[in-house]
Amino acid sequence: MNDHTVDSAGARAAGPPAARSAPVRPVPDKTYGYSRLFGTFYERGSALDRRISAVKADIGETAVKHGFAALPAGLREDVLGQSLARNPLTVRGLFEGAGFSRHEASGQEYVRVQMRNDEGLSSVSVALDSDLGKSIVRKLANAELEVGKPVALQAIAFPKVSERDGRTYVEHRAAMWQGEKKVEAISVEPLVAAEEEMRAKLDSVGIDGRTARSALYRLEADWHRARLLEAIARFEGREGSESAKATDPGKDAPAQEAVEEQEDEQDIGR
Repeated sequence: MNDHTVDSAGARAAGPPAARSAPVRPVPDKTYGYSRLFGTFYERGSALDRRISAVKADIGETAVKHGFAALPAGLREDVLGQSLARNPLTVRGLFEGAGFSRHEASGQEYVRVQMRNDEGLSSVSVALDSDLGKSIVRKLANAELEVGKPVALQAIAFPKVSERDGRTYVEHRAAMWQGEKKVEAISVEPLVAAEEEMRAKLDSVGIDGRTARSALYRLEADWHRARLLEAIARFEGREGSESAKATDPGKDAPAQEAVEEQEDEQDIGR
């Protein structure tokens, strides 16, 4: 963890009751998005948000799509500042739970992490089908994660080489702590087994590679959505996941977010 944080300072939790049929979802005081181009969380509407938007407009769509790996280090430091460029922002607070939302116009789904600190309620909102979003979900699904206790969330971008084609891309992963303990991600072995079974079935009937990749992508997305809904139900003291409904994201996922999440497509490494 590092010093670039949204301060948590042990504020009193104002989390949900143990059980309720219609959970109240207050509008957060601050909403944080993630810039895959710069590899850091940022507060929406902040000066940093405006600097990031200005740089993306200035360098053009092609450069933006090449993403984090191709961005000159000097430019990252110019926009983020030297310290933040080296140590991405950590959002901290008393953990209030998670949310799932779907943007009506685009159909884009989001995972939210909510925390309360001295500045009020903060919400981190990330596209569910991004590698960062799925990484966050696998940590939220850890049964040891508890509402009302301090939590810290950071996003980390790092280059990797694809085993499939040798191409270098960037992965964006979440790091989460509750207190001083690192929150580990749940195992993806059930997902891998399901993917292998589907791949074998598709191969047996001669499905082409592009169609197979699309089916496997949907399987992965469905698996992560189910784990998120289960986690939300657990945080809100409800059994099962059916009551965790998709809601209109409102302030948590402004219209431009659906566009921003399509950027840096080469970074995703699919």
